[in-house]
Amino acid sequence: MEKKRSLFLVIFLLLVVALSQGCSSKNDKDYNVEQFIKEKQIINPKIVALKDKSYIFSGENTIYVFRNKGDFEYFVGEPNKSFVIGGLEKGSVGIIIKNIEIAKNIKSYKVILDSIGTDHELEYKEENNLVVLDERIWNPNPNFKIIFYNNLGEEILTVNH
Repeated sequence: MEKKRSLFLVIFLLLVVALSQGCSSKNDKDYNVEQFIKEKQIINPKIVALKDKSYIFSGENTIYVFRNKGDFEYFVGEPNKSFVIGGLEKGSVGIIIKNIEIAKNIKSYKVILDSIGTDHELEYKEENNLVVLDERIWNPNPNFKIIFYNNLGEEILTVNH
């Protein structure tokens, strides 16, 4: 009789643990970028949403990359530079352009990596905060150059990283 009771108790405890894990992972999936901003108390956030992540810009030098609860990156750049690069990920990077007039005029960019340039239209921008996409960008090889152009195709800013 004691063995049955012990076996029942062990099975019951395993079932409770399994159910609590399922509830926890469901709650993590329901956790969204707005909840993250509120929890982290991010002031005046500017959000640029991509398919599988969101870049959150705050102030003049802070960039978050949010994927889900517990899966995010945080970067604070140097305040004295004319731009801040953060959130270097496979295929993307976040940039804060300090000069708002220049940022307003950016319409396209070229990413130069290994001496090969690829042109892109700027799709992801929120005020002076933008996300540059290029599948060749990758963290183990962070050396690249980005040239930004206005609507006339004139170079208006170069970022070396």
